[in-house]
Amino acid sequence: MSQNDHLDDLAFCEEYLVKVSRTFAINIKILKGNSYKGLLLAYLLCRIADTIEDDPGFPVFFKAQKLCEYSELLPPSLDYKDQIENFLKDITFKQESDSSDLLMNTVRVFNEFVRLPDNMISVISAHVKEMAVGMASFQKKASDDGIIFLEDQEELDRYCYFVADTVGLMITSIFSENSQRITPEIKKKLQERSVAFRLGLQITNIAKDFYVDREWGWCYVPRSFFIEEGIDPVNDSSEKALFSGSIG
Repeated sequence: MSQNDHLDDLAFCEEYLVKVSRTFAINIKILKGNSYKGLLLAYLLCRIADTIEDDPGFPVFFKAQKLCEYSELLPPSLDYKDQIENFLKDITFKQESDSSDLLMNTVRVFNEFVRLPDNMISVISAHVKEMAVGMASFQKKASDDGIIFLEDQEELDRYCYFVADTVGLMITSIFSENSQRITPEIKKKLQERSVAFRLGLQITNIAKDFYVDREWGWCYVPRSFFIEEGIDPVNDSSEKALFSGSIG
Protein backbone atom coordinates (compact mmCIF):
# COMPACT_ATOMS: atom_id res chain seq x y z
CA MET A 1 0.00 0.00 0.00
CA SER A 2 1.37 3.40 -0.96
CA GLN A 3 1.60 6.27 1.49
CA ASN A 4 -1.14 8.09 -0.42
CA ASP A 5 -3.44 5.06 -0.18
CA HIS A 6 -2.78 4.91 3.56
CA LEU A 7 -3.64 8.58 4.00
CA ASP A 8 -6.78 8.19 1.88
CA ASP A 9 -7.98 5.22 3.96
CA LEU A 10 -7.24 7.00 7.23
CA ALA A 11 -9.12 10.08 6.00
CA PHE A 12 -12.05 7.83 5.06
CA CYS A 13 -12.10 6.31 8.56
CA GLU A 14 -11.96 9.71 10.21
CA GLU A 15 -14.74 11.03 7.97
CA TYR A 16 -17.03 8.08 8.65
CA LEU A 17 -16.42 8.13 12.38
CA VAL A 18 -18.19 11.49 12.45
CA LYS A 19 -20.94 10.28 10.10
CA VAL A 20 -21.90 7.13 12.02
CA SER A 21 -21.18 8.13 15.63
CA ARG A 22 -23.46 10.22 17.81
CA THR A 23 -21.14 10.79 20.76
CA PHE A 24 -18.06 8.59 20.43
CA ALA A 25 -16.52 10.81 17.75
CA ILE A 26 -16.41 13.78 20.10
CA ASN A 27 -14.35 11.88 22.65
CA ILE A 28 -12.17 9.91 20.22
CA LYS A 29 -11.02 13.07 18.44
CA ILE A 30 -9.28 14.39 21.55
CA LEU A 31 -7.09 11.27 21.88
CA LYS A 32 -3.60 10.96 20.44
CA GLY A 33 -1.27 8.30 19.07
CA ASN A 34 -2.24 4.65 19.14
CA SER A 35 -5.07 5.30 21.60
CA TYR A 36 -6.67 7.59 19.03
CA LYS A 37 -6.22 5.33 16.04
CA GLY A 38 -6.99 2.16 17.96
CA LEU A 39 -10.28 3.44 19.34
CA LEU A 40 -11.21 5.06 16.02
CA LEU A 41 -10.85 1.74 14.19
CA ALA A 42 -12.34 -0.31 17.03
CA TYR A 43 -15.47 1.84 16.94
CA LEU A 44 -15.83 1.47 13.16
CA LEU A 45 -15.35 -2.31 13.37
CA CYS A 46 -18.11 -2.49 15.99
CA ARG A 47 -20.32 -0.23 13.89
CA ILE A 48 -19.99 -2.61 10.93
CA ALA A 49 -21.35 -5.42 13.10
CA ASP A 50 -24.14 -3.12 14.36
CA THR A 51 -25.10 -2.28 10.79
CA ILE A 52 -25.65 -5.94 9.97
CA GLU A 53 -27.65 -6.52 13.14
CA ASP A 54 -29.78 -3.37 12.83
CA ASP A 55 -30.75 -3.38 9.15
CA PRO A 56 -34.50 -4.03 8.93
CA GLY A 57 -34.22 -5.28 5.35
CA PHE A 58 -32.02 -8.28 6.14
CA PRO A 59 -33.75 -11.56 7.07
CA VAL A 60 -32.65 -12.85 10.47
CA PHE A 61 -30.96 -15.96 9.00
CA PHE A 62 -28.94 -13.70 6.70
CA LYS A 63 -27.91 -11.47 9.62
CA ALA A 64 -26.74 -14.49 11.60
CA GLN A 65 -24.78 -15.79 8.62
CA LYS A 66 -23.12 -12.46 7.89
CA LEU A 67 -22.26 -11.77 11.52
CA CYS A 68 -20.54 -15.15 11.71
CA GLU A 69 -18.71 -14.48 8.44
CA TYR A 70 -17.65 -11.09 9.76
CA SER A 71 -16.29 -12.65 12.95
CA GLU A 72 -14.12 -14.93 10.82
CA LEU A 73 -12.34 -11.90 9.35
CA LEU A 74 -10.79 -11.26 12.77
CA PRO A 75 -7.94 -11.18 13.40
CA PRO A 76 -7.05 -10.22 9.80
CA SER A 77 -5.19 -12.81 7.76
CA LEU A 78 -2.71 -12.07 4.97
CA ASP A 79 -5.49 -12.48 2.39
CA TYR A 80 -8.01 -10.32 4.29
CA LYS A 81 -8.86 -8.34 1.15
CA ASP A 82 -10.09 -11.44 -0.68
CA GLN A 83 -11.98 -12.59 2.41
CA ILE A 84 -13.71 -9.22 2.72
CA GLU A 85 -14.65 -9.27 -0.96
CA ASN A 86 -16.34 -12.65 -0.45
CA PHE A 87 -18.03 -11.40 2.71
CA LEU A 88 -19.55 -8.41 0.86
CA LYS A 89 -20.48 -9.98 -2.46
CA ASP A 90 -24.10 -10.84 -1.61
CA ILE A 91 -24.86 -7.85 0.63
CA THR A 92 -27.24 -5.25 -0.81
CA PHE A 93 -29.17 -2.55 1.01
CA LYS A 94 -32.72 -1.48 0.19
CA GLN A 95 -31.86 1.96 1.51
CA GLU A 96 -28.32 3.32 1.52
CA SER A 97 -26.95 5.24 4.49
CA ASP A 98 -23.65 6.31 5.99
CA SER A 99 -23.59 3.03 7.93
CA SER A 100 -24.18 0.96 4.80
CA ASP A 101 -21.44 2.90 2.98
CA LEU A 102 -19.08 2.11 5.85
CA LEU A 103 -19.91 -1.59 5.71
CA MET A 104 -19.38 -1.77 1.95
CA ASN A 105 -15.96 -0.17 2.50
CA THR A 106 -14.93 -2.61 5.23
CA VAL A 107 -11.62 -3.19 3.45
CA ARG A 108 -10.62 0.45 3.96
CA VAL A 109 -11.06 0.08 7.71
CA PHE A 110 -9.03 -3.14 7.66
CA ASN A 111 -6.29 -1.45 5.60
CA GLU A 112 -5.70 0.81 8.60
CA PHE A 113 -6.46 -1.83 11.21
CA VAL A 114 -3.59 -4.07 10.07
CA ARG A 115 -1.18 -1.16 10.57
CA LEU A 116 -1.81 -1.08 14.33
CA PRO A 117 0.64 -2.76 16.73
CA ASP A 118 0.10 -6.51 16.95
CA ASN A 119 -1.04 -6.41 20.57
CA MET A 120 -3.79 -3.90 19.74
CA ILE A 121 -4.92 -5.91 16.71
CA SER A 122 -5.21 -8.95 18.96
CA VAL A 123 -7.18 -7.16 21.70
CA ILE A 124 -9.59 -5.41 19.34
CA SER A 125 -10.10 -8.52 17.21
CA ALA A 126 -10.99 -10.65 20.22
CA HIS A 127 -13.66 -8.26 21.47
CA VAL A 128 -15.21 -7.46 18.08
CA LYS A 129 -15.29 -11.19 17.22
CA GLU A 130 -17.02 -11.95 20.51
CA MET A 131 -19.54 -9.20 19.84
CA ALA A 132 -20.34 -10.44 16.32
CA VAL A 133 -20.73 -14.08 17.36
CA GLY A 134 -22.94 -13.05 20.29
CA MET A 135 -25.14 -10.91 18.04
CA ALA A 136 -25.49 -13.85 15.63
CA SER A 137 -26.62 -16.15 18.45
CA PHE A 138 -29.51 -13.82 19.26
CA GLN A 139 -30.56 -13.52 15.61
CA LYS A 140 -30.98 -17.30 15.66
CA LYS A 141 -33.62 -16.86 18.40
CA ALA A 142 -36.07 -15.23 15.99
CA SER A 143 -39.57 -16.67 15.79
CA ASP A 144 -41.05 -17.98 12.53
CA ASP A 145 -42.28 -14.50 11.64
CA GLY A 146 -38.84 -13.02 12.23
CA ILE A 147 -39.59 -11.29 15.54
CA ILE A 148 -36.85 -11.46 18.18
CA PHE A 149 -37.75 -11.51 21.88
CA LEU A 150 -35.50 -11.81 24.89
CA GLU A 151 -37.03 -14.17 27.41
CA ASP A 152 -35.94 -12.85 30.80
CA GLN A 153 -33.44 -10.79 32.80
CA GLU A 154 -30.72 -13.39 32.31
CA GLU A 155 -31.03 -13.16 28.52
CA LEU A 156 -31.11 -9.37 28.70
CA ASP A 157 -27.87 -9.36 30.69
CA ARG A 158 -26.30 -11.78 28.22
CA TYR A 159 -27.38 -9.69 25.23
CA CYS A 160 -26.06 -6.51 26.84
CA TYR A 161 -22.76 -8.24 27.51
CA PHE A 162 -22.24 -8.97 23.82
CA VAL A 163 -23.32 -5.58 22.48
CA ALA A 164 -22.10 -3.29 25.26
CA ASP A 165 -19.88 -4.89 27.89
CA THR A 166 -17.47 -6.10 25.20
CA VAL A 167 -17.06 -2.47 24.14
CA GLY A 168 -16.31 -1.30 27.66
CA LEU A 169 -13.74 -4.04 28.16
CA MET A 170 -12.18 -3.30 24.77
CA ILE A 171 -11.85 0.41 25.50
CA THR A 172 -10.23 -0.36 28.86
CA SER A 173 -7.75 -2.68 27.14
CA ILE A 174 -6.89 -0.11 24.46
CA PHE A 175 -6.15 2.55 27.04
CA SER A 176 -4.23 0.09 29.20
CA GLU A 177 -2.05 -0.96 26.27
CA ASN A 178 -1.10 2.66 25.60
CA SER A 179 -0.65 4.17 29.05
CA GLN A 180 2.17 3.55 31.48
CA ARG A 181 0.06 5.11 34.23
CA ILE A 182 -2.49 2.28 34.17
CA THR A 183 -1.12 -0.44 36.42
CA PRO A 184 -2.58 -3.99 36.50
CA GLU A 185 -4.44 -3.04 39.69
CA ILE A 186 -5.96 0.05 38.09
CA LYS A 187 -6.82 -1.92 34.96
CA LYS A 188 -8.73 -4.48 37.04
CA LYS A 189 -10.79 -1.73 38.69
CA LEU A 190 -11.47 -0.10 35.33
CA GLN A 191 -12.62 -3.40 33.86
CA GLU A 192 -15.05 -3.94 36.72
CA ARG A 193 -16.50 -0.45 36.31
CA SER A 194 -16.51 -0.53 32.51
CA VAL A 195 -18.94 -3.46 32.48
CA ALA A 196 -21.39 -1.75 34.84
CA PHE A 197 -21.11 1.58 33.03
CA ARG A 198 -21.69 0.13 29.57
CA LEU A 199 -24.54 -2.03 30.90
CA GLY A 200 -26.27 1.09 32.22
CA LEU A 201 -25.88 2.86 28.89
CA GLN A 202 -27.23 -0.12 26.94
CA ILE A 203 -30.27 -0.53 29.18
CA THR A 204 -30.98 3.17 28.66
CA ASN A 205 -30.78 2.70 24.88
CA ILE A 206 -33.11 -0.30 24.98
CA ALA A 207 -35.73 1.68 26.90
CA LYS A 208 -35.31 4.77 24.72
CA ASP A 209 -35.50 2.86 21.43
CA PHE A 210 -38.33 0.51 22.37
CA TYR A 211 -40.91 1.86 19.92
CA VAL A 212 -38.46 2.08 16.99
CA ASP A 213 -37.18 -1.44 17.67
CA ARG A 214 -40.76 -2.71 17.86
CA GLU A 215 -41.54 -1.30 14.40
CA TRP A 216 -38.48 -3.10 12.99
CA GLY A 217 -39.53 -6.45 14.43
CA TRP A 218 -37.46 -6.97 17.56
CA CYS A 219 -37.95 -6.36 21.24
CA TYR A 220 -35.05 -6.24 23.70
CA VAL A 221 -37.33 -5.69 26.69
CA PRO A 222 -37.59 -9.27 28.05
CA ARG A 223 -40.81 -11.17 27.49
CA SER A 224 -40.96 -12.00 31.21
CA PHE A 225 -41.34 -8.28 32.00
CA PHE A 226 -44.57 -8.19 29.95
CA ILE A 227 -45.87 -11.46 31.40
CA GLU A 228 -45.52 -10.00 34.90
CA GLU A 229 -48.02 -7.34 33.78
CA GLY A 230 -50.42 -9.85 32.25
CA ILE A 231 -49.24 -9.47 28.63
CA ASP A 232 -47.71 -12.25 26.56
CA PRO A 233 -46.31 -10.63 23.40
CA VAL A 234 -45.66 -14.03 21.78
CA ASN A 235 -48.68 -16.27 22.37
CA ASP A 236 -51.76 -14.05 22.62
CA SER A 237 -53.49 -11.13 20.96
CA SER A 238 -51.43 -8.63 22.93
CA GLU A 239 -48.63 -9.29 20.43
CA LYS A 240 -50.73 -7.48 17.83
CA ALA A 241 -51.19 -4.54 20.16
CA LEU A 242 -47.51 -4.48 21.06
CA PHE A 243 -46.34 -4.32 17.46
CA SER A 244 -49.18 -2.26 15.95
CA GLY A 245 -48.36 1.02 17.67
CA SER A 246 -51.44 0.99 19.94
CA ILE A 247 -49.48 0.84 23.19
CA GLY A 248 -48.26 4.11 24.66
